[in-house]
Amino acid sequence: VRNNIEISYTFYSLFPN
Repeated sequence: VRNNIEISYTFYSLFPN
């Protein structure tokens, strides 16, 4: 599993608030 930050960043990019 990659760094939590990377996942968070990707998720945020896909689902920006």
